[in-house]
Amino acid sequence: MRWDFVLLSAFISPVAARIYDEFSELPPQEWDFIIAGGGTAGLVVANRLTEDPSVHVLVIEAGESHQGILDLEVPWLSSRLRQPAAPFDWNTSSTAQPGLNGRSIIYARARVLGGSSSHNGMIWIRGSSDDYDKWAEITGDEEWSWKNMVPYLKKVERWTTAPGHGPEEGDFDPRFHGFKGPLGISLSNVIQPTDPLIIQTTKDLPEVFHFIEDPNAGRPIGIAWTQFSIANGTRSSAATAYLDPVLDRPNLSVLVNNYVTKIMETAKGSFRAVEFAQNQTSLRQQLTAKKELILSAGVVGTPQILLNSGIGDPVELEKVGVKPVFSLPDVGKNFSTEPMIPFSWAANTTVINLNTNETASDEALQQWIESRTGLMTGGSESLSAYFRLPDDSPAFVGNDDPSAGPNTPHFGIGVNANGYFSSNTDPTLSVLIEVSEPASRGFVGLKSTDPFELPLLDLGFYSALVDLAIVKEGFKVAIQFVTAPAWKEFTLDRLTPPPGVAVDSDNLVEFIRNSTGTASHGIGTSAMSPRGAKNGVVDPDLRVKGLSGLRIVDAGVIPRSPSANTQAPVYAIAERASDLIKKAWGLK
Repeated sequence: MRWDFVLLSAFISPVAARIYDEFSELPPQEWDFIIAGGGTAGLVVANRLTEDPSVHVLVIEAGESHQGILDLEVPWLSSRLRQPAAPFDWNTSSTAQPGLNGRSIIYARARVLGGSSSHNGMIWIRGSSDDYDKWAEITGDEEWSWKNMVPYLKKVERWTTAPGHGPEEGDFDPRFHGFKGPLGISLSNVIQPTDPLIIQTTKDLPEVFHFIEDPNAGRPIGIAWTQFSIANGTRSSAATAYLDPVLDRPNLSVLVNNYVTKIMETAKGSFRAVEFAQNQTSLRQQLTAKKELILSAGVVGTPQILLNSGIGDPVELEKVGVKPVFSLPDVGKNFSTEPMIPFSWAANTTVINLNTNETASDEALQQWIESRTGLMTGGSESLSAYFRLPDDSPAFVGNDDPSAGPNTPHFGIGVNANGYFSSNTDPTLSVLIEVSEPASRGFVGLKSTDPFELPLLDLGFYSALVDLAIVKEGFKVAIQFVTAPAWKEFTLDRLTPPPGVAVDSDNLVEFIRNSTGTASHGIGTSAMSPRGAKNGVVDPDLRVKGLSGLRIVDAGVIPRSPSANTQAPVYAIAERASDLIKKAWGLK
């Protein structure tokens, strides 16, 4: 199926909204809070702050509105949104990576209202209890611990039954979920042909592949039914769940297709003014927040704004011609995201591949349009697998264990045979291995003084060799998994890497280096640290260190990777940030 994105929008009627394209259209008023970035976190904060009718909030988003775009609604079509030159993406590429034999790879970044929640694979995984407890340890603030963050994780959720899944008892633990929140969460509505084989494997080899009831209960180690931000067959995003229902609030306005170029000092040490424009040649506008300016431009966008504003490492800023305004050396540093490596086997299956069967794709899409049912209501894998290596694993010979603790997996495996991971025309079993908590670190930096030029993004892949060692051990587990007895009639010859590549060979290392991509779950570029600490970018209350009037709320504040996609943690961070801001200003 190769339909044009614009033509697809014809199937969904637009919704009336307080969403503006032009600065001149904005209501003539003062804004208490200005939020730079209408992504996952930014829209949560906008929703919560405008619960107080006396508070006026403006959201400035570089991308366009999400409304009327079918690709942002249909779960299956999500794989198209992160392809090269996709229209709702910044189309960011990394610097040449030494750890990837000099390759530059794509890093997906959404450029649309809802941010990555409108654009991602919708998998809903929180990470381990250790992850949040480690945040609390790093920041010196127990409010970031698992115990204290679970209420926020639940506050986000509105658990929704997935009719296609069947009975759900034993497939999730309701004690750990919310049922009254804005965001629809569900199990997969589509049962994949490989699912019975996976479940049978957990019965045949439970000592290696054991089933767990719920991956979001604090210890995601084992095989579990995947949870998605999908409700009633449709993607649930920050745009649809947190913005659309409150667009009638007179105290909330959203300006799209406008790019924040920098922030400015309004008094000594206070940054509440923002500059923005539609493009490089258009007139740059300025607005000042009465209370706070909140940066929610994402793990790449927020440090880029700070650096363009002269906030960062003075030496590095001067090298690119930016005048230093405030010294904060860790801006853009500590970047981390998971390497993701594809492996594949030939498969004995007649599973429909919606990526290569155009007739089946068109029929499935029409079914979705008419009833919100069918194959298009599903995401990638219906079941997910998370593994922890033993303490004496070869991966840790000469390497420290990078995980947050004993409840934390070292890698995850996704298995799919319906084409979501692959465009092979022949039947293929695709297996993705993802390092859960990589030790490698990269950075975001400026290329020039032009705020419209995409920044440098160094992923730092395999700069810590333990990440590569974990992939190698993960490959051994993947082989054991897809050659288990239950797969005897399904799995055929290995395609990639070729069968002659041994699991401990230099050839496997070269295959990994030449095949690694990324799940684009970046964190750390505006990292939290203890109040008063010289390292880090924000204090535990998410205020930028040493400055007033400026706060950051996005994935960049996470100090170390969670063993999860970043979606669920970011929603919870934004909910907590909203409470912090309300408390600071005495809001309802």
